[in-house]
Amino acid sequence: MTGQDPTEFDIGCFFHGFEGDITPEKQPYRTCGECGHIYWTEDQLISEYNSEGEKAFWGSAPLPDDVLSCGFTPELDSSEIFYCIWCAHDF
Repeated sequence: MTGQDPTEFDIGCFFHGFEGDITPEKQPYRTCGECGHIYWTEDQLISEYNSEGEKAFWGSAPLPDDVLSCGFTPELDSSEIFYCIWCAHDF
């Protein structure tokens, strides 16, 4: 927490470090409950999922083998993204 207000939190992603403050006025689109990565917008979630997923499928990103063995299909609909692309934890 950054102060006395219990609705204000410092969020840090395991992979990227500090990513910013979540306050009542500034809420993320989605936050990973495992690694803490913040997806501030729906577009960011889709973009990172597709970009990093493609890298992982072709072997240039450090994701677990069970994720890689499933193959990768880019998504345009965030409701079809069920896990954090950075740690493979389900939402």
